[in-house]
Formats: sequence, C-alpha cells, structure tokens
Amino acid sequence: MPDDRRCTQLADYVTSTWIEGDFSQASWNHLTPDDPRTNNTLEGWHNRVKKLVCKAHPNIYELIQFLKMEQTTTETRYLQYDAGQRRSPKRWKYRDLDNRLDQLKMRLQDNFAVLEYADAAAHLLSL
Repeated sequence: MPDDRRCTQLADYVTSTWIEGDFSQASWNHLTPDDPRTNNTLEGWHNRVKKLVCKAHPNIYELIQFLKMEQTTTETRYLQYDAGQRRSPKRWKYRDLDNRLDQLKMRLQDNFAVLEYADAAAHLLSL
C-alpha cells in the first residue's frame, strides 16, 4: 500500500466499518458464489449498447427499438439454453480462482478469522 495518509485512512475505515464493525458478512457485496464479483458484465453490455445504437445520446424511440431487439436476442438465447445448447465455459484461470475463493468462504463461515480471510482473498485476487 502506498505510504499516503489517505490510503491509511481508507484502510482504517474499511477495517473498522466492514471487518470489525457491525456489518454482518451477509451484507458484504460478494459472499455467495452466485453473483458476479465485478461489474464487467454490465460494462460489456453498456459497450454493446453504444456500438449498436451508434450514438452517445439516442432519442427515446431509438432506445426503445434497441431494447426490443435486445429483449428478442435474450429470449432467443434462453430458448437455446433450455434446448440444451451449452454456455461458453469460463477460462480455467477463472474457474480455479472461483474454487479457491469458495474454499476461503467456507473457511470464513467456519469461524476463520476475518482479517486472515481478507488477506488471503486479496492475495488470490492479485495473482
């Protein structure tokens, strides 16, 4: 961590508020494996919107037309999945990372020290 007073203040805030504070682990932003860890999927969709609409500020009619097209595409994709089409598998690197994080989360639920969990998770995510 950089030797900066603001970084130290942020680290102290996170520790006192979220790790040692009154917030339960269930209120943390990612504790269950069902949710994405990042907002990359949302950023990807936003990029898709910008490319397909071809405008920074589309009017309401263009936006509605795009959303209708997106709805149709999504419904088609779900029908394909229901019919047995496989989803693209995650890269091995991310499957391994997910497995390691899941193991850490199980240890956390078995009274693993929260600070040790945070250190281990930070190390895994920086690999």
